[in-house]
Amino acid sequence: MENKDRMLSVEELAEFLNVKPWTVRYKLVKDGMPHYRIGRNGQGHFRFLIGEVLPWLRSSDGTKLQA
Repeated sequence: MENKDRMLSVEELAEFLNVKPWTVRYKLVKDGMPHYRIGRNGQGHFRFLIGEVLPWLRSSDGTKLQA
């Protein structure tokens, strides 16, 4: 089981979910996946808390990962 406080990068989350990084950046974030922007003025890199992402995905009944 993943540590719920662990922050993942786009690439790490994509690998964990078995999707492409593009899907994380441009589809899931747009659909409302909980995320943080790390860097100056909120324009930095995306980071995701696995403890927030997994419940969000479960609440969608898997539809968020469908093409």
